Amino acid sequence: MATWSLMLISVEMDQKKALYGLKQAPRAWNSRIDKYFQDNGLSVANMNFKKVISCEFEMTDIRLMSYYLRL
Repeated sequence: MATWSLMLISVEMDQKKALYGLKQAPRAWNSRIDKYFQDNGLSVANMNFKKVISCEFEMTDIRLMSYYLRL
């Protein structure tokens, strides 16, 4: 029984490390938010969000701007 609790603590610490500051943080947050959305009945939309929004609002592509501004 003691082995299980130590293993559980180790897994919890590894999860916290992944969520707060290591290279795996974006992947850990993505999987966590994805699970939250799925648990609450939300799903991925099959549409081009940028195309739909740009019909209503004037937009620029930040990747091109950062290239020209050397950001």
